[in-house]
Amino acid sequence: VPRIQTRILIGDDSGATSTTIWEQWIEPGGHIPLHYHEVEEVLVLLSGSIELVLGDKQETVHAPATILVAPHPKK
Repeated sequence: VPRIQTRILIGDDSGATSTTIWEQWIEPGGHIPLHYHEVEEVLVLLSGSIELVLGDKQETVHAPATILVAPHPKK
């Protein structure tokens, strides 16, 4: 994704079977495309602020913050 740097801290390469932890840096003007997961997702915002859109809700979140995103229902 343009304007985002990612480093995988824990994942398949480290032997994890059901957990992945990423560290990401998003440049001003960058964004994470709309997507969903079938498992919970935890976002930890260490600095700055983001515009967070979850379903029909949109809000500005300022660091420091931890956000729990519910899983998308399985089809």
